[in-house]
Amino acid sequence: MCTPNHLHVSVAEEVLRYKQLPFMCEKPLSTDLNSAQYLQEI
Repeated sequence: MCTPNHLHVSVAEEVLRYKQLPFMCEKPLSTDLNSAQYLQEI
């Protein structure tokens, strides 16, 4: 996934929830710790 940092969480969430496909997110995964932990739980 190659998007601006502020869009990483929303795009990653959509892929993880609906597509169930492997993907790679460029760093940073998110711009804050809470969002990163949220994605880890999905």
